Amino acid sequence: MYNDIVPPSNNADFKQLLIILIINDMSKSLVYTQTGPLKDICLENKIPDPIFTPVSDVGPPHSREFTFECSIASIKTVATGSTKKMAKQMAAKMMLERKNIGSSKTGINPLPQITK
Repeated sequence: MYNDIVPPSNNADFKQLLIILIINDMSKSLVYTQTGPLKDICLENKIPDPIFTPVSDVGPPHSREFTFECSIASIKTVATGSTKKMAKQMAAKMMLERKNIGSSKTGINPLPQITK
C-alpha cells in the first residue's frame, strides 16, 4: 500500500510519518454527518423533514459519481460525491450552509447557524 514511501532517516521522522499515515487513513473513513443536524433543525422549527432524492449515478463501476438532491419544501440543493453517502451528506451540508433558507413563498423560517 505504501511501497513508494522512502524510509525515514531517524526515529523521530519515522514516528511523524506514521502519525501522518494514520491520520490520512482515518480522515478517509470518517465523515461528519450532516443529515442528523439538518433533521433536528427541521423538527425544532416545525418544518418538513429533508427529502433526499438520487438524481444520477454516472461513470464506470470503479469510479462512479453519485448526485443527490436535498429538498425542504421548495428549497433544493444538489451535490455530487464518489459514494452515495458522501453525495447525500454534501447535499445536507449545502442546505445547512444556506444563509437564508426561508422565503415568503415557502413560509419556512431561516435555519439557525450550527456550530461544531
